[in-house]
Amino acid sequence: MKKIVVLSALVASSLLFAHAQDYNYEITPLIGYNIPEGDLALQNSILTGAELQYNKPNWLLSPELSVLYTNADHNKQSNASTNIYRFALNGVYGFHKIQTLTPFVKAGLGYETLSTHFHQNLDSPFVDAGAGVKMALVKHVCLKLEAVYNLKNNNNRWDNNLALLAGVDFAFGGSNYQNNINMQQQAKPQVAQKAVKVLPVKKAAVKKVRIVKQAAIALAAKKAAQISKQIATLELLNIRFPNNSSLITNSAQNKIDQYVGFLKTHMSYKIKVRGYTDSVGTSTYNLRLSQKRANSVAGDIVSHGISAKRVTAVGYGEAYPVALNSTKQGRAENRRVNVKLLLGK
Repeated sequence: MKKIVVLSALVASSLLFAHAQDYNYEITPLIGYNIPEGDLALQNSILTGAELQYNKPNWLLSPELSVLYTNADHNKQSNASTNIYRFALNGVYGFHKIQTLTPFVKAGLGYETLSTHFHQNLDSPFVDAGAGVKMALVKHVCLKLEAVYNLKNNNNRWDNNLALLAGVDFAFGGSNYQNNINMQQQAKPQVAQKAVKVLPVKKAAVKKVRIVKQAAIALAAKKAAQISKQIATLELLNIRFPNNSSLITNSAQNKIDQYVGFLKTHMSYKIKVRGYTDSVGTSTYNLRLSQKRANSVAGDIVSHGISAKRVTAVGYGEAYPVALNSTKQGRAENRRVNVKLLLGK
């Protein structure tokens, strides 16, 4: 019970300091500064807008919808200005978080429209690319800073703008890796006992039948105990992985071979391969890495002749740590895969 309370406290702590991209959605009101190139004959101006980002654990890039607006003055004509709207769809890649900071890069396509077209600056598509960082403030909220460069074609002339942006990022929609957790109780072997019908015969025969029955039950119980002991030993299997790796080591391979031998002789069992990571890196990245580790072990088992229908692989990311991630030894213990036996064909 104490172990469950400690693990629950560790998971709750990790959720408290989770970064924005650990949640399903992010919305960021923005303010910034637009710097157009000289050919556009526009002055630097204040930008406002918003970004909406969707985070999916198994996706390499998170889609982001961006809307920006500015009113830019003509740099030569007084009282002349234009309203500029930019709409963009970007793919965002988040790097490993460094304490409270999460760097990211992004790129995508968009469309710019203007109310007044100075110097043949037309409504047209553009490509953009940017980089920035998110700094966690409190749960669900972080400060977002970024620089975005966009390039567009105006009548065979390439023009560009640079936007420097800052905003407060609000995350919502629940934790990605928490949504993937579904704990199950361990299956235990059961021994079926067949009733022995005793006919009204002589006392000696009844006694003999009773002795045979008791011997059969005792033999079945002994066999069940042996299987239970073997299962208990196998349940202790804990395969560790190097940092940021899903490759199976030679020592881990020997342990996997024991499982394969057991599964080949006990066809009634299925297995659930569960992958985990330490807390280094974003939770989204760790969820993908834990799935790779689980897939690596599951694939190795299947390659040794076990039916893929009997094998399930699930990654839990940095959830359910067995040791503290604040120490090197603790992080090494959390980079693991274990296998759960499930009864049933």
